[in-house]
Amino acid sequence: MKGTGAKRLIKLIPASDSGLCKADAIVVALALAIGLASALALPFLTYDSWAWMIWARELTSLSMDASAGPSMKPLPVLFAAPLASFGDLGPLAWLTLARASFLVCPWAALRLGTILADRLAGVIAAAALLMMSPLQNTAIEGYSEPLVVLLVLLAVTALIRNRGETALVCLVFAGLMRPEAWLYIWAVALWLLLRQRIGLVRALNYSFAAPTIWLSMVWISTGSPTHLFMQASTQQPSKLFAPTWQLIDQIPLPALVFAGVTLACFFAYIQRNPTLTVLLAGAMSSIALYQIMVTLGMTVQPRYLMSGAALLIICSAWGVSRAVAALPSRRARDLITLAVVCGLVISVPAIVYFKVLRQGTTTSMIAAADRQVAALDALSEAVGLAGGKTAVLAKDRPIMLNISMRTGMAWKLDLSVGEVATVWPDTGAAGVKGPAFAFEAPASDAGESFGLPLGVSSRTVGESGPWRVLLIEPSGTSSPQSGP
Repeated sequence: MKGTGAKRLIKLIPASDSGLCKADAIVVALALAIGLASALALPFLTYDSWAWMIWARELTSLSMDASAGPSMKPLPVLFAAPLASFGDLGPLAWLTLARASFLVCPWAALRLGTILADRLAGVIAAAALLMMSPLQNTAIEGYSEPLVVLLVLLAVTALIRNRGETALVCLVFAGLMRPEAWLYIWAVALWLLLRQRIGLVRALNYSFAAPTIWLSMVWISTGSPTHLFMQASTQQPSKLFAPTWQLIDQIPLPALVFAGVTLACFFAYIQRNPTLTVLLAGAMSSIALYQIMVTLGMTVQPRYLMSGAALLIICSAWGVSRAVAALPSRRARDLITLAVVCGLVISVPAIVYFKVLRQGTTTSMIAAADRQVAALDALSEAVGLAGGKTAVLAKDRPIMLNISMRTGMAWKLDLSVGEVATVWPDTGAAGVKGPAFAFEAPASDAGESFGLPLGVSSRTVGESGPWRVLLIEPSGTSSPQSGP
């Protein structure tokens, strides 16, 4: 065979010197169609995502209040705001974009790997991104990370093609979802300025666009420009280097990826390759920044490592490709290429089988998401048992005992996030002063419930689906009723 079959297969990929092509448009169209279909079938948004949709709705009436809830992400808010008057169209559009971004990521990695090295590197990078199950999970949940990863890959591709301003635009959009991207914006803007690709005014505009928009929206919606940083510094500092090991959970086949990264470092050194060196530095700086944030006690999640992990995968694919190209025998290169392609053909279904079917990681997540969607739909009837929205608000702020459903309830009742109270074990009835209705469902249906604190009495008004409707009397002294 002499590897000719594998070579013919990877030659179907667009060449490294080709720009936007018909295949790109087809991939994007298919991804949007699949993303829309999945969003219609499973319209599941997380606590954070629902909050962004609520703020988008409030932005249109100039009444945005982000003093309660998760961290502000300007891009989802600005994206959904024009659709806010069309009911659930905003959440549907955002969820479609998030899931379509995940589907386009492997194609973007394939194109980038092909441009950087060759088609083999592109195939390896695409397969690794496709097997990146945490990225898939964030897409299912409607987080912003899939779009961030896609924009970073597109920015690197644009830089390689000498389209610096296109890269800056992509990074500015990414910087409206992840503040760590600001460092990349500043670095690229400075590099383009020194190379005289852009003027000083443009460099400053690009450098401060994302921070200015983000901090302005936080200031307007909370009354304090420092709210973003105060909100982030809410946990105890972690042990040095401990959270960085979470990177391993973000990468498929981590031993092979890190072996490829080692090869990339070797070739970057002996070949004095500036592009590969910058890519490696970008990936490492992203991971180092994550470690610094955790060490300082800032609230971070492992999903924040995804853009750095994606860049490491690109570097790893490049390293493997360069190692294959360095073999002296053409026959050996063809055989290794065939082995790599065959390995990927086998490993992708295997990873899907063990992660999705055998371990049930993604399957269980989808099942849990489906239960939460059903619970959120049943919440309307539960509110009806309390006498409807007017009756609920006539008492005091409604209390959501299942914290993950708080923003979903606020969306359903057309309230701000802060107008739905929560009960934590050490904060009493979350500032509720008078009688109030509380809603609780089993953790299996609506996420963890914190229950009512001691000294708060309640009586059951009714039950609807998984929900139990309680009337809370803060002045009571009887023991709290536990959830079902």
